[in-house]
Amino acid sequence: MLVVVGASFTAGTGAPDPAESWAVRLAKLIRWRAVTLGVPGVGYTRQGADHLGPLSRLVDRLHLDALHPAFVIIQAGHDDQRVPAGVEAEHVAGLVRRLRNEVPAARLAFLTVFSPSAASAATRTAEAATDSTIVSAIRKSDPRAIVIDPLRSRWHFPRAADGLHPTARGDLVIAERVARALTRAGVVATSAAKPTQARVACTVLGGVHDHLGRPRAAS
Repeated sequence: MLVVVGASFTAGTGAPDPAESWAVRLAKLIRWRAVTLGVPGVGYTRQGADHLGPLSRLVDRLHLDALHPAFVIIQAGHDDQRVPAGVEAEHVAGLVRRLRNEVPAARLAFLTVFSPSAASAATRTAEAATDSTIVSAIRKSDPRAIVIDPLRSRWHFPRAADGLHPTARGDLVIAERVARALTRAGVVATSAAKPTQARVACTVLGGVHDHLGRPRAAS
């Protein structure tokens, strides 16, 4: 089983429906059963929507010991901009250690910072600093962890009107890139050319809105 926990990208913000998030599309591409949980605004440190975070609190909701995941992906970082580096590193390392203790057999991957398409120089500097802190803390805490870094790799994908979040097509592009990264890391044998009807439980918390700001029901 695959478990994905993350922020607004995992919640499917920008797409017409949470079920079109990159995490759900990924599970279908690699043909794994999956549970996904997304909260807009959440981070390793930030609490996010409705103060449901940080990520460690979201992990509490999942009861990983009962799910027995073979693979866990954490998606976060953008919302932790300007958190002091020492504080951020402590929270990242703490979450990695916790996952290693709770699901020692699971492989871990981390999808880090996404950047708006038209970010200011100051924002890009803050994003780069946060991204570097997160990546360094992950690698020190678990050298086997897979780090997938959209900011450093300069990912481009179709975006919603807010200039940050992906459209449904953008979510598919992200899912395909993550699938290729997992294939290179040997986590999956191959990334499927066509999605299948993999069983996926998709949960979004925290007063979710669509990319036009309208209330949207979670699924």
